[in-house]
Amino acid sequence: MPESDFSIIVTVQAEAELIGVLDYISNVFYAKETAERILAKITKGFTQLKAFPHSAPLMDEPEYSGFGIHRLVVSNFSIFYCINEKKSQVEILHVLHGMQDYTLKLGKM
Repeated sequence: MPESDFSIIVTVQAEAELIGVLDYISNVFYAKETAERILAKITKGFTQLKAFPHSAPLMDEPEYSGFGIHRLVVSNFSIFYCINEKKSQVEILHVLHGMQDYTLKLGKM
């Protein structure tokens, strides 16, 4: 099956994180255009994953190896996701700013 057949599933957590970041940029920094550019870049990252889900490496930190979590870096953001080959799905787990401690979100696996 070609990789372009993969669908994107965004978890409630990842959606909330993305909305939170965009709201923060729009409302605290009064930078709606910046928030829109960030959303466009992250959406482009999702599109990349739909076509090429294996394009980002698996996380190699010992506590996450073996769980199949990939990390795609888009500008100052990291998209954490898993691939379900059987369902041809990419599940977006988290969308976090690079300054955030992702270990707090991913926890101990």
